[in-house]
Formats: sequence, structure tokens, C-alpha cells
Amino acid sequence: MLFHVKQVQKTSSILNSIASSKEISRFASDIAGGVGGLVCNNLDALTAISCAIYKEVGGLFFAIVENREICEQKHMSFDSLLGGDLKLLVAPQKKDTDLSGFLSFGEKSFGRSYYQLLEGVPGFYFLNKSTLEYEFLSQQETEKQEIKIMVGKNIGQKKLIDKLSEWSYTASDHCGGRGVYALRGGILDIFPPIASNPIRVEFNGNRIESIRIFNIETQLSISSRAFYKIYPPTTMRSSKKTKPLKKILEKTTKTVLYITQDKKEQPPLQRVVSFYADAFSFSGESSINKKNIERLLSLSSAHVVNPTKKNFYGSEKMVVCNGLFSSGFIIPSLDVGCCVVPGSTPSQKEQRFYGGRTHSKVSSLSDLVWGDFLVHQDFGIGRYRGLQRVSSGGAEEENIKIEYDRGGSVYVPISKFGRVHKYIGSGKNPKLSSLGSSLWNKQKLQTKKSAEKDVQALIELYLSRKNNRGFVYKPDPDLLSALKSSFVYQETEDQQKAIFDVLGDMGKKTPMDRLVYGDVGFGKTEVALRAIVSAVSSGRCVFFLSPTTVLSDQHYITCKNRLSPLGLNVELLSRFRTKKEQKVVLSKLEVGGVDVLVGTHRLLGKDVSTKNLGMLVVDEEHRFGVKHKEYIRSLKKRVDVLTLTATPIPRTLQQSLVGIRDTSKIETPPRNRLPISTRVVRFNWSLVSAAIKKEISRGGQVYFVNNDIKSLGFYQKKIVDLVPNSSVGLAHSKMTSQNLEGAVLAFFSGKINVLVCTSIVESGLDVQNANTMIINGAQNFGLSQLYQIRGRVGRGGVSAFCFLCVPKSHKLSSAAFQRLKAVEHYTALGSGYSVAMRDLEIRGAGNLFGFEQSGHIARVGLNLYNKILSETINEKRGLVEGPARQPVSVSFDGAALFGVDYMPLVEDRLYYYQRLSKAEKTREVAQIKTEVLDRFGKMTKEVKNLFLVGRAKVSFFHLSPRRVVFKKRSVSIVLGGLPDGFEMGLVLSFFKKLEKESEITARVEQKKKERLTFLFNGLGLKRGVKTCRVFDSLFSRVITK
Repeated sequence: MLFHVKQVQKTSSILNSIASSKEISRFASDIAGGVGGLVCNNLDALTAISCAIYKEVGGLFFAIVENREICEQKHMSFDSLLGGDLKLLVAPQKKDTDLSGFLSFGEKSFGRSYYQLLEGVPGFYFLNKSTLEYEFLSQQETEKQEIKIMVGKNIGQKKLIDKLSEWSYTASDHCGGRGVYALRGGILDIFPPIASNPIRVEFNGNRIESIRIFNIETQLSISSRAFYKIYPPTTMRSSKKTKPLKKILEKTTKTVLYITQDKKEQPPLQRVVSFYADAFSFSGESSINKKNIERLLSLSSAHVVNPTKKNFYGSEKMVVCNGLFSSGFIIPSLDVGCCVVPGSTPSQKEQRFYGGRTHSKVSSLSDLVWGDFLVHQDFGIGRYRGLQRVSSGGAEEENIKIEYDRGGSVYVPISKFGRVHKYIGSGKNPKLSSLGSSLWNKQKLQTKKSAEKDVQALIELYLSRKNNRGFVYKPDPDLLSALKSSFVYQETEDQQKAIFDVLGDMGKKTPMDRLVYGDVGFGKTEVALRAIVSAVSSGRCVFFLSPTTVLSDQHYITCKNRLSPLGLNVELLSRFRTKKEQKVVLSKLEVGGVDVLVGTHRLLGKDVSTKNLGMLVVDEEHRFGVKHKEYIRSLKKRVDVLTLTATPIPRTLQQSLVGIRDTSKIETPPRNRLPISTRVVRFNWSLVSAAIKKEISRGGQVYFVNNDIKSLGFYQKKIVDLVPNSSVGLAHSKMTSQNLEGAVLAFFSGKINVLVCTSIVESGLDVQNANTMIINGAQNFGLSQLYQIRGRVGRGGVSAFCFLCVPKSHKLSSAAFQRLKAVEHYTALGSGYSVAMRDLEIRGAGNLFGFEQSGHIARVGLNLYNKILSETINEKRGLVEGPARQPVSVSFDGAALFGVDYMPLVEDRLYYYQRLSKAEKTREVAQIKTEVLDRFGKMTKEVKNLFLVGRAKVSFFHLSPRRVVFKKRSVSIVLGGLPDGFEMGLVLSFFKKLEKESEITARVEQKKKERLTFLFNGLGLKRGVKTCRVFDSLFSRVITK
């Protein structure tokens, strides 16, 4: 095979600038198809040069570095320059820290890259030296072991599962991560570790009916395949059947480039090229920086990493570069340099995020487990006792069984699922209701009366907010422009919209009350800063209220750094300030010497002057106590309120749903955030020590999270012993104000490089230099809590690492495995939003509006309380409409259910039963049917009947039948009577016409006064459903005549 040097495209790429050098071009030509060495003292420059050489050579190209740490640190930098050409080939190191079912670094990409290599796919294969010695299955053995599946071919399902188990795949209820499979009847979901997406194989006996690629979050198919190959794991060990990679490569025509920062580490090679690069640091508009920039601009090629398009001296003369470099560099001999603007490192590629299964309510029946408390609106609180198959008069369906006090039970059919919800209350077990007792109705009545009292205050608040605030904000456009220019990141679309919404509210005559919610690090604080500047430049003071001292200090530092240069006076009022310091701040506030006051609930003290207060910014309002919320509510009547939250739980969303609070959602991830490399491991001091040393060596900082305060001192001492050059601090809620502030500020400033702490870091600590997170006892944390804590790292555009540690001998429960697997999979920012919401559903929501309502919520449950509250609010606001249209009651004298054989998991059956019961339109039923077919395969007769009954329920648009009854070869449609303007003669003439056209026997019965039964004979269920739809549509013509 002959290698040809690729012709360089004349573009502005930094790679083309480097490749245009005669030295690089000649070197690339010399080593094409052979072996060479590259040395450069600067790792970022080394990355750019090696990528430029690859672009010249092409083909199978192997870039080999000394150790795997460089691969871990720089693979994203290579990816930013090479895109899809990068093939990460770092052999996984299985250790005693690894857990079955979880992936180690590189394991996902390693197998994929190796099998691409076997198939001769050209690309930049990036590996470390030890991978050359790694034992692989040979190509011949791989072909023997791999599983080939093809539509229309026979393969034993059990044989396939046995093979997957042999390859260490984990069986699970749902296919929720790589190396997992899930079996549901004739459907087998498989997620090969090297695949981008899992596959769904549908069997009919042993015959493969279809192969589909599906989305792991929605669990729905996205494309089909006629053929698929499942490779054996590269970690397999079969004696005499494996070969080291270097032996396999001997038979391959390729280019090998050894790259290193130190010439001593290079193997003896004939063709080696060396370059020296100067580090280039960007230091703003200083005179030193201008000299550096002038030196950069004197080069033939001056590039800049600056996706936010920040303007600075000389920036317009630089060529934009998309490389993911940690710092700038100048390579004198190549006449090329690159400047990296701090805080603007771009992500390697545009990310796409998909929402998981969404639930419209806090309580989802699919989350139920045996013994959970349920609330039936008519019968009260009982215990869930599973789905029961119920037969009556030939009809057969699945009902929810609810057990009440003294052994009474209620069976709830699918059509009545809407009246049942999961109990969420005060956290204590509620008292079970008794069937036949009047107590439940009395409790609902008491709740209604209580809601009326609470709602009256809400309505007064709502009406007061319709009054003019008494002044109009007139923000200084120059100040706003200066603030915008100082924002080092690029605004996302959602962020821009939120800013537009907030400033638009401030331009109105009525006070603002807006909730801005979005994930960790999505830029909510920046939205608040724009509002603050608008208020202060209009002559008003702003309070920035936070629930914790640590979070207040974080906001104070941010406000001080961003707003003080604009001339705004920013002060802090919290327990981080002595009483003497607090008095000074309060005195300044009294005389108008404070523009922005940041603090905890201390801001709500009676001695804090609010006479010139124009705006209140509240971060995580739900974390304040009832007393503080009452005071906040009183302030809302006369000031603008902007609330920020990362967890939009029902108590805050409720107010937006009833029109009392506006909302803005920020769900677009920032461009500068990279996915966090997440590993689930057994706790091991060697691993902890190595992770800390590695982070410190690159100038970063580490969080070590342990939620047991008593043992924090032990972990601090142990880390000091293992990493002597580290500075280790402590942070937890039981520390004195002075000590806690000292630790936090030391970590902010970089004096402490390891912070041993509790989950106090979950909200508040925003240290861009902290990029390693170690969470001890990760199995004990909630899903959203893990996601929030992990979000504290990776905030500075640098690759970050998170280790979720499980005790050595601990056996993970199924729930803990699913939680940790989800966190392992959802590594990109924003992808955990739906996960956090799902976790909140399970945990509950507490009080709603800050009133003392917990007793009533405990008695009737959160969902029913919400319903009563919403109805009461609408009544008070005069928004009461006529009686709601009741769902059509449909009965069928046959089996209409999913069944255990077809849909084995109760939670799946509950989920789809609940969706069918809520469906109001034909297209909704069709959508559910498509999903069920996709996930569970060919439908049984019982399932087909269930969807036909579902279609019948939504077939009526113009009429509201009391019930529809399907019996053998007949359907009865029962109406409550004739609407106004109906003439029976006209109806009968229409009825006869339908009978003649449809070739069925039909008649009308009127057994009770004003109750009509339209009976159709001679048709089955499917044709009967169609007749219902035709009947309804033709009936509407009668009405319109």
C-alpha cells in the first residue's frame, strides 16, 4: 500500500498554518507509512503540531504518548482539532477499584477504536505505550467470537443472552447504560459498550423480525438496521488466542508517531523532529499583555481561541481557532502562535440533549412499589397492593388494588386511574381511610375551607401586583453594555430570552414576580446581574437573598467582581460578618450608601432598612423557612422579585400555573462546558491519592465529599499523609462562621487545593479551578443530589473528573445501581435535568406557598391539595367554567389488558395504563400504541383490544355519552338525553340512514326519562369503534341543521 502526502487546503486553520512550514511538510513526507518522533516542551503546541502532521499524512496514523494520564488530559484537545478522525485507543486498566457493570476510562471508545482498526478505518489513533503490549483478540478470533444478527435469520434468544452474560453484560429491567441488556418477552434490548446507542432486537420465536437503534433516554427507536454486529469485549482473555497490539500492527501499513515533551523519553528513532514553544499568557488590557500580543501579531500566523468574540487589543488581527487548548503558546521556528482568552475555551462539538420520560404531575403511578400509599379522590388514603387481573361478566382487565383500614379494598379500572395518585405529604406515614366512613369527605371539606383562607391572601397579592409600583425603571444603557462586555462567556439562546423577559417585566408599570429556573451552571446569576444593574442605575437598592452562608459569600464575590468596576457599592450581610461589621453595613444602607446588599435571612431582619428597596433577588426560595417566606411575601407587594432556582419543584411552579408568577426556563447548556468524565469505583486510597496528585500537578483543585461530619477529620489527615504537598481544608455546616468563611475563601483563592467537605458544596461553591470531585459513599446519595454535587466541577472549560466511590465490600442494591448507572451515563450538562425532576417526584414537595398547610397536605396528599387549591383560586378569580367534560366510560366484555407475558414490569404497565387513561385525542392513543409496539413488539389480542377500547373513549367530540358498552357483535351508546334544539324525528331519520349505509341492525331505546340508548348489532369491536366515530361526526350534522 502506497502512502501519498495529502495536499494542504489553504484555509485559516491553525493546523494548515503549521503544516505549511517546509520542515513539517518534509517530515510528514518522510514518515508516511513509517515511524517518526516528535518532541515539544509545550503540551498544547505538541497537540497542534501532531494533528497538523496527521492532516498531511492521513491514512492509519498512530500517535503514541508515554503514559495514559496524557491521554486522559488531552484527548478532548485532540478531538477539538480532529473531530471524528480521533480514535482513542487507551487500554482499560481493570483494578480492584472497578465495579461490575460500570466502565473504566477509555473503555467506551477503546473497543470501538480497536474494531475500527481491524476493519482498516483510517484515522488518528491516540494511545499510550503500554497499550502496545495489551493482549487483544486477533482478527481471526474476533470474527469467530462476534455475534452477527440479521433480520429474517434464526438465532436462539437464550443462546444470545448466555453469550452476553459470558461477556459480562449485566441483566436489568431497563437498558440504562453500556454493557447492559434487558429482556421483555420477544424484545431484547442490548447496549454494547462500544456503541453510541443501544439496539432493540425483536424476535418471533427464534426468528429476528427487526433490529432497531433506540434512544436510551426516551427508550424509543430512532432508526432500523437489516444487519448488526456485536463485537466481543476487548478485555477477553483466551489462552493462545490473543496477541499484543504491536504484533497485530506489524501486519498493517500505517504511520507511527511517538510524541513527547522530553527527548529522553523518546525511543531510538532515525526520524525525529523537535520544536520549542513559549507559553503565552493572556492578562487583559495590561501593558505587559499588549507587548505579548504585539509579539504574537509579528508572527506569520496569529490565532486566538475566543468563541465569545471578546474584543481586546489586537483581537481583530487574529484568526479564530477552535482548538481546545488550556493555555496559549508561540512556536518561533514555525512562526505560529495562539492566544487563549481565559474563560472562553470552546467545547469540542455541539451537544444534543434529549429529555427522558416526562411526567405531567409530581406523582406518577409508574413509580409505585408494593405498599406505597395512594390517594383515591372518592375513597381516601390506602395502600397499593399491585395490579390485579379482574374478570366480570366476560370482561377482563387489570385494576389497581387499594387496601384500606380494616381490610377493605377498592379495585380501580383503567378508566378511573385519573382519580388516583401517589400520596406525597409531610414525610410521615398517613392514617389509612376507612371505607364507608364520612371522615374522608369531612377532611376534604376542611381542606377546602383552609385553602379558601390561604387563597384569599394569594388573591390579594395577585391584585396588589396589578397596581402600579409607583415608579418606572430607566436603566443606564451604557452600564448595561459595560456589564454585558465583562461577561466572559457566550450567552445561550435561553439565557438571552430570560434576560429579555426580566428587563421586559421591569419596563412595565406593575411589579415583577418572575421565576428563572435552569440547571447548575446555566447562567441564572448573569440574568440576575442584568436586572440588578437596571434597578441600581434607576436609583433603587437591590437585595440578593440566599439560603446559606456559603452561597451568599459566593454571590457576594461574584457581585463584587462584576459590579464594583461599574461603580456599584456591594456589601455582605451574613454570619461571615461580625456584629460590628454588620452595624457599619446597616448604617451605610440607611443613608443610601449601599446599592447591592447580598446576604442570608439576615437581610430579612427588622433592623434592615427597605425604604429604597426596588428589587429582591431570591436564590432557591424553597430552602427558606415559613417565617422568612412570610416576610418575602409581604415584600412582594411593593418590590420587584426575581427568583432563581435549579430545582423547579411543584410549590414554586404552582404559582406560575395559576397565573401569579411568570417563569423563564434556561435549558440550553453553556458552550464552554465539557462533559465530566465520571467513574463508579470501589473506594481505594491508591486511587484517591493518584486522582488528587494528578489534579494538583496540573494546577487544579479537588473536592473530597463525605457526608459524615465525624469522620471528616480522619479523611483530612489521611489525605495530608498521602499527598504531603497538598493543602487540605475542611468545610461543614457545624463549623463556626469564622472558620467556615476562612476555609471557603481559602479554597476560592487557591490557598487550599483539596477541600474535604460534606454536601454543603451542593449549592454555592463555584470554583472554576476545581476539576476533580471524589464522592465517598456515593451509593447513599440521591440521584439529583449526585448530579448537583458533580456539577461543582468542570465549570472552567477544562476536562473534569468525578469518582463515585462505593465501599469495598458493599453490595449495591438494585436502586443504587440504577442511580449510579444513570449518573455515569448522563455526563453532559443538562442531561440530568429530567433525572433531577424524577428524583424530586419521589422525595416530595413539602409546603407550597409558605403558609402553614402541612397538616392538610398530610391528610389528603399533595396532589389532591393542589387540585383543591387550583379550583379555589379559579373560583376567587372568577375563572370558574361550567362542569368539566367527564371521560367517556367504555366497557368491553372481553380481555383488554397488557398482561404480564407481554409487559412483564408492573411499572411499565402502570405507566402506559395511566397515559391511556389521560389520553383525550385519537392521535395520543396512536402515539402510545406506536411506543408500545416499538418497546414490546407484536401485540397480543388482549393488547389490541385495549387500544381499541382506548380509541373508543376518545372518539366522541360532539357528544358526551354516559357510557359505551361493547358486547359480542354489538355496541350500545348511552346518552343522557337530547340537547336543546334536537328533534327526535330528525335523529331517527339520521339513525335509519346510518343503519342502511353500514349494513347493520340499529335501534333506539328510551328506558328512562331523557335517557337514550343507541344500539348497533352485527359488528365486532374494531368495527364498533369505527361506528362510534362515524356516529359522533354524523350526529354533529344533525345538531348544526
